Amino acid sequence: MDGYRKFLLVLMGLLVVHTAVAGIGLSEVIVDFSDPRKQRHDIWIVNDGKERAYITIEPAEIVNPGRPDEKRVNQPDPEKRGLLVSPTRLILEPQQRRMVRLVVLGNRQQERIYRLRVQPVAPPPGTETDQPPPTRSGIAIKILTGYDALVIVRPREARAGIETRREGDKLVFRNTGNTNALLFNGKQCDASGKNCKDLPAMRLYAGASKTIPVPYRTPVRYEVMEGTDRRQREFPGS
Repeated sequence: MDGYRKFLLVLMGLLVVHTAVAGIGLSEVIVDFSDPRKQRHDIWIVNDGKERAYITIEPAEIVNPGRPDEKRVNQPDPEKRGLLVSPTRLILEPQQRRMVRLVVLGNRQQERIYRLRVQPVAPPPGTETDQPPPTRSGIAIKILTGYDALVIVRPREARAGIETRREGDKLVFRNTGNTNALLFNGKQCDASGKNCKDLPAMRLYAGASKTIPVPYRTPVRYEVMEGTDRRQREFPGS
């Protein structure tokens, strides 16, 4: 048993792991089609690493976002998906950047939410890379990190209806409108206006609700953003 343990320790000492991070960057991680007249938007992907990057872009629609039955649907047909993404595969040299175009297809009677999974992938078999081969004393491992960008396609008559109700020491926010809203910079103070507490930010999708704990029974203040519209709002805390 002692000999086996010594063998494992020697083996672990020999396996010095070398890592290389494939770095890619996006010009935007949230694309909001808030203007119903705008059907097209371009984002940029840059390879800020030191080696060639092979990148895939996988669009998917998020059905029932923010609800318990939320699901991610990978629809290959852009017409049925309602969003065209081109291109979906890129090869970028170090410090090179490329444009990716997003085009909204079909009518905009209701809000649709998408995610773009942008990630570097391993090069095709037999492809020459600048990555040094593994040494006798180590294993070369590439860490591939990516993004899951959010794409919002708002309806033509977009309106978020944020309502609240109290449940014990919690406050329930519900969106009865037809478009999502971002609530941030939340704050609640005690009855004297002091001892203010920060409240968590949240994106509240149409038809969805979120519950947060609140320390007092006083009004709650949030900044609310719907597309490009940003304003302060106060919600009852009792």
